Amino acid sequence: MTGGALSPERLGKELRRALVIAQKDIRIYCLKPPVLLFGLVFPFFLFLSFYIGKKGPISEGIPGLVCISLFFASSNIAPAGMPYERMAKTFSRYLTAPVSLGWMILGKTLAGFVFGV
Repeated sequence: MTGGALSPERLGKELRRALVIAQKDIRIYCLKPPVLLFGLVFPFFLFLSFYIGKKGPISEGIPGLVCISLFFASSNIAPAGMPYERMAKTFSRYLTAPVSLGWMILGKTLAGFVFGV
């Protein structure tokens, strides 16, 4: 994620650091009430509000419900996690850790991707 080419050893270290960040975010933030509420409950009510007036079979709307739920759930980890880390004063550890900003962002993105999958 830096401007120059990375050696295979350095690439492996940076990737492991990004995976550790992703694992921590999944463990700490995925089952928090804001993530569950916004990622799972909100899309369900959004689906009901738009689909309840239609005169079609509900089976046509299920793929859309699944997609919007995955989108909201997987994109909600970073917005829920970053403010919490700032309040808990743990965000500064990332800034002083031997991991670049690009790999840190990759780790946080991986957490959302894995939770979505």
